[in-house]
Amino acid sequence: MGLAVGSLVRARIVLASLLVLSATVPASSQITGAWLTDVRDGVVDIRSCGGGLVCGYIVSILKDYGRGAAVRDELNENAKLRSRPICGLPTLGKLKQLGPNTWGEGWVYDPKRGKTFSVEVTLSRPGTLSVRGYKGVKMLGQTVVWTRAAPNLPKCK
Repeated sequence: MGLAVGSLVRARIVLASLLVLSATVPASSQITGAWLTDVRDGVVDIRSCGGGLVCGYIVSILKDYGRGAAVRDELNENAKLRSRPICGLPTLGKLKQLGPNTWGEGWVYDPKRGKTFSVEVTLSRPGTLSVRGYKGVKMLGQTVVWTRAAPNLPKCK
């Protein structure tokens, strides 16, 4: 009887330790890091941007679509922003965690269309991120799937 009680106490201690350790790892760390876009033409680095929010920035351009090394935000709806470089461009902003694997209430910018949309991001499984952009009605939006980027992909300057 004493052996079973001792095992039960040890099991509770291990469980409590695991709960404490899991509580100290920020949930946003699940999506932080480099993500290869759906058409595999660029890499977005998702990281904390303060206040418990996460943001994403273009850190690699893998296909320039014939526009050369100095790819600019030429399609932006705002003419004043069309000269800014794509490299380093904020493409995800102010995402807050809504659930265990979901972030939203922020925005996503698509430089290929020059448009900004509301966004919901879901970690569907490790290494796969569903990015749903929409205007107004989430159900009418479009979802693309990003995958974890290899660490050896070239970074833009």
